Amino acid sequence: MTGPNLTPYWDRWRRKRRTNYLRAGATPSQAEAGSSLEAEARQWIAKTTRRRVALAAQFGLIPGRDGGETLGFWIDPGLIDPTERDAAYRALGLHAVALPTSLLCPGGAL
Repeated sequence: MTGPNLTPYWDRWRRKRRTNYLRAGATPSQAEAGSSLEAEARQWIAKTTRRRVALAAQFGLIPGRDGGETLGFWIDPGLIDPTERDAAYRALGLHAVALPTSLLCPGGAL
């Protein structure tokens, strides 16, 4: 099943990702939903930044205050051209910038 409006590149990527999900023990419906959602998000990131940024983005679930979870992504700011960073952040709708704990606390200690 092809995701909505995926380019041929991202559809191939989605199919490979679906296989990875299945090999990791996901059900076929979980693998299809997860790979489609991730491919659509990466394609969207690639349109705003570049493909290499989209491929390097890390995805994960972020716990919400209401007990639910939201799919979030992390992008290394070093991958985005400094002259394009502000425009990319606005286009991506970023509302938070996370820093590694090691930068927040000396030695990584809390």
